[in-house]
Amino acid sequence: MNFILNFKLSNDTKFKHITAFKVAFVPFISLVIISFGFWIFLETMYGFFLSSMIKTFNLKGMFYQQVLTDLKSYTPLFFLYFLFLYAIGFYLANLLLRSFRKIGKFAAKLTDDPSAEFKLSTLEKREYLMRFAKLFFEYMAECRGSGMVLKTEIPMKFWNIRGVVFDYIHYLIYVLLLFVITIVTTLGLDFVSKDIYQKITNFAVDVLQIKQNHMLFFSTQQELLSAIVMVTTVTMVLVYFIIANHLFAKTNGVTYAYFRTLKDVIQGNWEERISLRYGDPGTNDSEFVNLLIDSVDEEIDELVELEETIEADKDRSGEIDLEGLTPLREVAVNDVHNENTTNNNEAVVLELESPPPLPSLPNKK
Repeated sequence: MNFILNFKLSNDTKFKHITAFKVAFVPFISLVIISFGFWIFLETMYGFFLSSMIKTFNLKGMFYQQVLTDLKSYTPLFFLYFLFLYAIGFYLANLLLRSFRKIGKFAAKLTDDPSAEFKLSTLEKREYLMRFAKLFFEYMAECRGSGMVLKTEIPMKFWNIRGVVFDYIHYLIYVLLLFVITIVTTLGLDFVSKDIYQKITNFAVDVLQIKQNHMLFFSTQQELLSAIVMVTTVTMVLVYFIIANHLFAKTNGVTYAYFRTLKDVIQGNWEERISLRYGDPGTNDSEFVNLLIDSVDEEIDELVELEETIEADKDRSGEIDLEGLTPLREVAVNDVHNENTTNNNEAVVLELESPPPLPSLPNKK
């Protein structure tokens, strides 16, 4: 897996290939265990032949040559099966990252198109992160439309989430895929082991001329080989469950990190951003969500600053009008008073300058 880590790939791509490699490699570990069982089987058979005084030149080399010849005929099938398991592992990893990818993709879309709608499929409606993401995107659209930070109520079912929640839906899908892989692998290994065993037995009977009373030994060996296959199957299942716990522990932690940040933003803490650990999947998609929060936060701040500027301009213009109108009113009152005084003075002057009355005429006698 180091050659995958050394490439300059995104965390999501590395997670997909590493998961696919793990899923595909486990059955081949089982094949190695069965091969070890065949080696014990051949060594036991060789000891039996020696104890039975069956001496043949280079007997051990002949047996191993027979086994290698049979394995070469199955090599193309092993390679195709490895590709099949790799595809299943890649699909499983892609399924685990689907929620993060959809949230990040819609966040990028909502940044450019405020009227975009977040739709959920039937399976996604059962995931608490996807349901809460729908609530978050609706809240962001409302805040952007109103130009202010709004207060909204968070449903109680989301309030009660205070830690990592186990993803039972994807885990059930994983178990179903595990069941299919286990059944196919067990049947395949059982068929291959029995086929190779039968060829070795026929080789021993034909070449070494094994007597009929020696066939009981081969039957016992066949039962032992079947037991090895069963133990290998159980081991494979246990390894798959260990891988599952590791995968889901990582993705469940990322899911809660997404949920916690979205919840904090809705509660009014707009400084929170999704911050994941180094190498965690979903890192690239979280950047789009953080960019959406930054974009809406900047838009609201700009609108608030614009409204404050307009209000300040209105207050300033109102003070200027009042200061300009006050002296004008005083001047008008003074002008009226001066005009009245002038008119009164002119009236007095006219009375003083009026001509004297005419003298009375004398009486005639």
